[in-house]
Amino acid sequence: MAEIKNLSIPDLVRFFSNPNHDGVCPVCGKDEWTVNSYENQGSNEILINTLPQVRYDSDKNTAAILGASHVVVPVECDNCGYTRLHGVRRILSWLENNPEQENSDDAEKSDSKDL
Repeated sequence: MAEIKNLSIPDLVRFFSNPNHDGVCPVCGKDEWTVNSYENQGSNEILINTLPQVRYDSDKNTAAILGASHVVVPVECDNCGYTRLHGVRRILSWLENNPEQENSDDAEKSDSKDL
């Protein structure tokens, strides 16, 4: 299973706000989305889903569920409910390869606190 301990809601906001993501719903054309999450005792927790791995034998017409194989974050259109899934591994990889830029004003405040 993908490592998700470092994934936060601010990370998801940054990931989905990057210019490479088209925010338009392919079904209704709106651009309002919600990442399924809930607030639990003051800390935001992300609801992560897993897609099961299934082995299908077409000769015998049988299937066996092998377990969870792909960890995803569901994102739902606020207008029509269309749901898209984003792989956690890809999100974490993007976050690692695109570190958050520190705001120069925040850096100055941080530096002055250290003095």
